[in-house]
Amino acid sequence: MNNNNNKQNIASQSDYAPLPELAGYRFYRFTGSDEDYENIVDIVNSRYAEPDFHSKTTVEETRHDYQYHGASCKNERDILFAEKDGQVVAYCRISQDKEKDKPYYKYFSMLFVRPGFWVDGLPETLLTWCESQAVARQKAHHAGAKGEHRYHCLEKMDYKVDFITKAGYQPIRYWDTKIHTLEHIPHYALPEGFDLRPVMPSQYRSIWDANNEAFQDHWDINDMSEEDYQAWLNDKDYFQPHLFQVAWDGDEIAAMVLPWVNGLENESKNRARAWLGDISVRRPWRGKGLAKAFISRSLEMLKLMNLKEVALVVDTENPNGATKLYDAMGFVTEERGISWMKPLIE
Repeated sequence: MNNNNNKQNIASQSDYAPLPELAGYRFYRFTGSDEDYENIVDIVNSRYAEPDFHSKTTVEETRHDYQYHGASCKNERDILFAEKDGQVVAYCRISQDKEKDKPYYKYFSMLFVRPGFWVDGLPETLLTWCESQAVARQKAHHAGAKGEHRYHCLEKMDYKVDFITKAGYQPIRYWDTKIHTLEHIPHYALPEGFDLRPVMPSQYRSIWDANNEAFQDHWDINDMSEEDYQAWLNDKDYFQPHLFQVAWDGDEIAAMVLPWVNGLENESKNRARAWLGDISVRRPWRGKGLAKAFISRSLEMLKLMNLKEVALVVDTENPNGATKLYDAMGFVTEERGISWMKPLIE
């Protein structure tokens, strides 16, 4: 049991929301102790049977991941634990994004609750605290700017949909996870005039910049910082440059597909799945068949690695017809996620 209730230093810090109160529960902030990381891992792993469970984790993995939240989340300020009868039964955290080129801020609430404890008003208390913490940050750092609260859940998880609807949130976007079983891969050759080259460390920044540029006409694009770039480089579940497929037109990056394989996720779910991360074509090279060729090439490569399926996530309102492209290439929808929003009021 962590006996640090975080009262000693926060009274003078305007971007720290007060700790909540709920009969039978004790709340305290993240301190960075070994016990905190152990509690996070215990709660995450306890949710293995939930539909939105991602993968089992370890203290080492979690400690590494939490070092790279950057400015979006200050662990000691933006993470809260809930304890009942000496057992930590939940934690929550918020993170922040800023709309591209606009003084508009989005605060994402994430709740991790041990099975059996979605009761007693605990989830509502955690969400209310996340909202209060977002308001405190907004007042302290972005006073006068507009903002909103965000939440994400799977459409099939009725109790979460009901929970967030009652909290006053509205659905604003839908996201489909699509699966390819690698049984029938359509073949599209790389158009003439483009080169494929092994990805070198000296190219990482160029790939990052080109990818961000390609997504500028998509929904919900955020400002990217040096901290975001460093977080990308250090996310070993996602950043796997030996799998990257990048097309060059001379000295210019034209398109890319960035696959990744999460070993812990596959082990946790007893499957052999790869993910196609960002799939992007820069504007001057669109309409030349690069996306088809690169997706085809990536699927063939991943099949040779003895993967059994490949997944991707697509905005159902993608402005460039991505859903039709993926369907035509043999992807089928596995599940749908919902992004929810409630205006932030200071």
